Amino acid sequence: LNLGAAYTMTLLPVITRLRGDVAATRRLYDGSMAQVLAGAIPVAVGGFLVADQLVAFVFGTGYLDSGTPLRFLVWTIPVAVIRNVSQGALIAYERQDQLLRTVAWAAAVNVALNVAFIPQWGMAGAAVATLVTELVRTALAVRYVAGHGLPMAGPLRFVKVLVAGVAMAGVVWWASDRPVLVTIALGALTYAAALAAVGGIRFRRNAMPELTP
Repeated sequence: LNLGAAYTMTLLPVITRLRGDVAATRRLYDGSMAQVLAGAIPVAVGGFLVADQLVAFVFGTGYLDSGTPLRFLVWTIPVAVIRNVSQGALIAYERQDQLLRTVAWAAAVNVALNVAFIPQWGMAGAAVATLVTELVRTALAVRYVAGHGLPMAGPLRFVKVLVAGVAMAGVVWWASDRPVLVTIALGALTYAAALAAVGGIRFRRNAMPELTP
């Protein structure tokens, strides 16, 4: 999540300079969404699939009850990085008022959901409340940015990331009976290889690989 926030800070001045050119800003906005999702989707998918093993490895089997909340919480990562890009655009367009509204609505929703969910479902309820809050906050930010001529691209724009994520999920599921660090390594290698195979990573001579999802 901190990396997503840092990405927003690097994106903000670029959108500010380009905002007079709608086509260029749209290309930057769409490309930024794809790049942050390329980093977040494998974390969410992999974290969902190995949650129990990861909790047991890091904290011990006595904390296995934390696996279920973790499965919900990892999905806040792709949601939050999408919001980060949208928030950067709102600030670039000098609409901090709309940004404040997303925070206010999210705070109100979070309090209400915590009161409703935690007494009945405990940690899992708190995790669901957090995920729903992030979805509400992100949906508002995306909607506000769309009003400035930057609608979020449809699923086809992110097909490379989705294909690589599905390939990784298959390998992680297949390797789920292996030590968790081995499973994570296999998943990461599969994701990188699949993303490269569909053109999401570009290799050039005498240059670092370029992320082009």
